[in-house]
Amino acid sequence: MSRIIGRKEDISYNSVEDFFEQRGNSTLLHKYNYVMYLDEHPEIAIERDKQAKKKIESLLNIGKGMNILDLGCGVGRWGELFCGKGAFYVGVDGSKQMIKRAEENLGGYENKKLLVGNLREIDKISREVAAEGQVKFDIIFFCGVLMYLNDNDMSEILRMLPQLLKRGGHICFVESLSEEKRLTLKDIFSEDLKQNYSAIYRTADEFNKLVSNSLGKTFKLKKDELMDFSDGLQKKREHVTLEHCIIWEADK
Repeated sequence: MSRIIGRKEDISYNSVEDFFEQRGNSTLLHKYNYVMYLDEHPEIAIERDKQAKKKIESLLNIGKGMNILDLGCGVGRWGELFCGKGAFYVGVDGSKQMIKRAEENLGGYENKKLLVGNLREIDKISREVAAEGQVKFDIIFFCGVLMYLNDNDMSEILRMLPQLLKRGGHICFVESLSEEKRLTLKDIFSEDLKQNYSAIYRTADEFNKLVSNSLGKTFKLKKDELMDFSDGLQKKREHVTLEHCIIWEADK
């Protein structure tokens, strides 16, 4: 177990996958707790979700006739927003249990497709998505996913995205980033979650440089804004991390 500040070091995917499988099989107080944590305070998770969706709705033009791909969809909480706006929503997650919960959560919507898929096999996911007739997307969405990927795998996934995106489309990242130096947690026991936890919190500059180098010159950074939750809703951590909404736009 270690907390590494400043230098780059990989995390174990076995540890990450075990973490999410345990959560998926747990009984938590609210559906959002499975992916937003705050296990003892579901009321905070619910309010954070409400404010986050309001923010994303103000930054993205979401409407009928759009195709949206959510990579690392968890319980499908963003599908609630996108499906509710009439977009066709494709959610992908590596956990079968999370996809099962997403199917239950989004059961009232027909404008969706949910797939089990490991993001590190993005080429396989691309083929499965194409087989469903959803070849190009207006928006590719990530929320709280890339912190669980090492740099090389994150780059590999990002390099595949242009072939899934329409011209002029957007890639939206909602990601917790370090306000100081890069922070890597390796199997740190979380008192709040009662589990060992691994993640990489990159700085905003580091994150956007990695994205830029991976996507190439046909993309430009459109927005990088803090989610800016109201008082009492920020997660308390000993190392300062804040949730950013970062949007990159493809050339038209």
